[in-house]
This record gives sequence, structure tokens and C-alpha cells, in this order.
Amino acid sequence: MNRHELLAVVSAVMLFFGVFGVTAFTSAATASTALTATGGSPVSVQDEGDAQNDTISLPEAMEVAANETADRNGTVVGGERVQAGGLLASDTDPELAYTVNVLFPDGTHVQIAVNGTNGSVVSSEEQNEGFLENIFDETDVPNQPLNLSAMHDATEAVALARNETDANGTVTAVNLDQRNDGLVYEVEFTRADDGRRTVIVAAMKDGEGVLDPGEG
Repeated sequence: MNRHELLAVVSAVMLFFGVFGVTAFTSAATASTALTATGGSPVSVQDEGDAQNDTISLPEAMEVAANETADRNGTVVGGERVQAGGLLASDTDPELAYTVNVLFPDGTHVQIAVNGTNGSVVSSEEQNEGFLENIFDETDVPNQPLNLSAMHDATEAVALARNETDANGTVTAVNLDQRNDGLVYEVEFTRADDGRRTVIVAAMKDGEGVLDPGEG
């Protein structure tokens, strides 16, 4: 092989690897751009599933209701998870929703429905009567509004139930009730195996926290 033939072979080899390298670099750059466009990191199947089935919790729905009524000094005193088909008898009802009860310093009461998927307020309805009668015997309903500033709200009751017991699972209901002449919150947990547990928490801030941890 003479000198000119040798140079031709070397040039061909260099050209081949040069084209291959550019192609590989272009492919890598394209993949990198696509990765950046989707948030900069791979998305696992589990992450995608969580995103598609993302819902808010009852404590989060109660926070929504608290923010909605903050200008009226509302105190959230309970809520529950409901399957919302028919909540408003509307085709636009969400599949999952929460109803949240809020009391005001003047003794009035409002019930707020919160979309369980996006956290929006579905409805807000003033309730004229009946809420305190469900807590107290009709003959024992207080003549004066409750001292809400001395009470835990329902979200704080959930925190106490979690922190002072080993209760776990999804909070599906929080109800204000009366027990032994004192106000309490009943915090209901539901586990994946359909097990249920109700933790009783003192409603008053000067109370003893968890009064009954329920079944473990």
C-alpha cells in the first residue's frame, strides 16, 4: 500500500467515526431536551399513577374551608368524606367531595362542600338551625354561642389524634360531639384493609388532648 492509499484509508476511518459521533451526540442532546421538557428527571410508573389519581385529604379540605371563611373568623368543627354524585344533583359534581362544617362567633353555621380532586369550593350554604341540636340535647342547647377561641378546630383535633396515638390510615370523618358534659371531637380513621378506628379528642384547649385512643 503506497502513501496515497494509506492516507485515503485513514481519512475514510476518521470520516466514519466523525459522522457516528455527531449522530450519537445529536441523539443524546435530543433525549436531554425531552427530559428537561418533562421536568428534568425521569418519571416512574408509580409517580405517574400518583399524579393521575391525586386527591386532597379531609384535613386539606378543612383548611380550604377555613381559608374560605377566615374573613368571618370561622372555626372548622367537623367534616366528612362523601361520594359526591348527587351532592348538588348536578352533572358537574365531582366524584369525591367533602362537606365541612364551620361555626362563627355569632353562633351561625355554614356547610361548605369541597371538591376532593382539585380543592375548589363546590358550594357554601348557610345553615339556620339544627347543628348544635345534633350535639346537645334539645333542652341543653347553649343560650350563648360557643366560645370558639377556647376550642381546638377540627384540623388541630386530627393532629392531636395522630400525634398522641398510633392511629394511621385515611381520616374520613371528624365530628364535634358531647361526652360526659364536655365537648369532644370524634376523629375517624379508615385503613386500606377496611379497618376503622375512632379517636376521641377533647375539644377545649385546656382539655386533656386524647381522651380515648380507640382500638389499636
